[in-house]
Amino acid sequence: MNAEQLRDLIRYRMEQASETLAEAVLLRDAAAFRGAVNRAYYAMFYAVLGLLATRQLGTSKHSGAIALFDREFVKTGIFSPELSRALHLASQPGRCTITARSFAPISISRTKASRMPNGSSPSSDHPLTLSANRKRWLRIVNG
Repeated sequence: MNAEQLRDLIRYRMEQASETLAEAVLLRDAAAFRGAVNRAYYAMFYAVLGLLATRQLGTSKHSGAIALFDREFVKTGIFSPELSRALHLASQPGRCTITARSFAPISISRTKASRMPNGSSPSSDHPLTLSANRKRWLRIVNG
């Protein structure tokens, strides 16, 4: 792959991540939490694919992409373990789907996040409440 093709691939992945994150917000606002969790995960995943492309790395499996992200970007200190935890959590669809069903209207923004039905605060690493992580992921997506 030449340099221009690589730039195009990275740009495409970041645009894909940004558009998918916008879809997650729309779904969240429509109280479609399962879909919001799914789209939030895919936004992170596409951003990871873009990051991996910067190192000319890639994989066909989600688990492989996450492992490469951890190895290349988290273990080297470029990104925090908190981002890795959010990505790992979001990649577990059964866990996130069950958690998403228990949420009342919750914003992705921590400043607007409401309480869960049981009165507790939503977990800061849950894909629906990723304000701090969302800002970091947006920095990844937007370069």
